[in-house]
Amino acid sequence: MTEDDTAAQDRAAKAQKALDRAADGAKAMAEYEAEKRATDANTARLRALRLEKERLEREAAKAAAKPKASGRKARASVPA
Repeated sequence: MTEDDTAAQDRAAKAQKALDRAADGAKAMAEYEAEKRATDANTARLRALRLEKERLEREAAKAAAKPKASGRKARASVPA
């Protein structure tokens, strides 16, 4: 094997390593983005559940705070 052949093989090996690294980087980025989308979807779902729970708690608090009306109306006292 001559020096030219060895140098050509080294260049080809380096080029292949660069391509492999680029492919690995693209795969890692795709996995990262997929994980981010899943996290964002879960966060949105949990937020919606929390907001609904808080709304129901507010409604329950309002219902409990309303005075119960008795069957009779109170008369206004008028000084005589």
